[in-house]
Amino acid sequence: MSEIDNTQGKPAKPKRYVWDEQTGQMFELKDESPQDILAATVSIIYLMIMLAFFIWQLFDVWFGQYSLAILVRYPNVERLNSPTFHLLAYTIIGGGLGGVVNGIRSFLKWHTEYHAFGIRFWWKYFTLPWLGATLALFVYAIIRSGIAVFGSDAGITTTSISQSLSTLSVGALAGYGSRQVFIWLDAQVSKLFKVGEATQNAETAAPDLQNMTRDEAEKSLRGLDLKGKELTEVSSDESAIDKVIKQNPPKESKIKIGETVEYTIAVKK
Repeated sequence: MSEIDNTQGKPAKPKRYVWDEQTGQMFELKDESPQDILAATVSIIYLMIMLAFFIWQLFDVWFGQYSLAILVRYPNVERLNSPTFHLLAYTIIGGGLGGVVNGIRSFLKWHTEYHAFGIRFWWKYFTLPWLGATLALFVYAIIRSGIAVFGSDAGITTTSISQSLSTLSVGALAGYGSRQVFIWLDAQVSKLFKVGEATQNAETAAPDLQNMTRDEAEKSLRGLDLKGKELTEVSSDESAIDKVIKQNPPKESKIKIGETVEYTIAVKK
């Protein structure tokens, strides 16, 4: 027997579910209310405006017009002709375009196909272009820096046109796959913190500070990323005055990076 909707006296509609490939979760589809449909309409209009905006900016920068900079009365427009600015601009524009395309794809899926757009999704579509632009900038900065988490330098050394297209492509992919970029960035952060933790727990051998002056001892400790703590002791040996006569821990003892070595300087009575 069918379930009965007690409020209407009619058979209740069967529940609909869909498997979200991105999150790997099952969602129940709920019919759109008039407010949901209005939010969906506003969202797609906004996305189309942002699509036109980023395409305009792409060609505007490509031809060196810089209309937006002139519109806000930026005083040094001629400086925007630098290759560095162009690469950064293409990255941001590509990320924005990728975010817009991702939003349009999601809109077509949830509103046009499933008829299950929720008003709460509005903030997602509003932020997607700008989130894509920001993530693209992060990703491109990491790739160009060639930091240790990659194990090699990933710099681009092709011609200017190819370099510009490569930059735009990196930005667009980062903006389109924002969820995957978040996962990737989390992995890079984990690697960096593991490297920092390994460095923090690393050990070294305590240097031999015997007969060193105060400056020589401090220099030797700094070279091994160790800290020094000076103590003094009266000595009758004139040849030992202002030199290290004791240390703790003793030379060649194992000590963690960043820890303190105490050394005793002989002073006159």
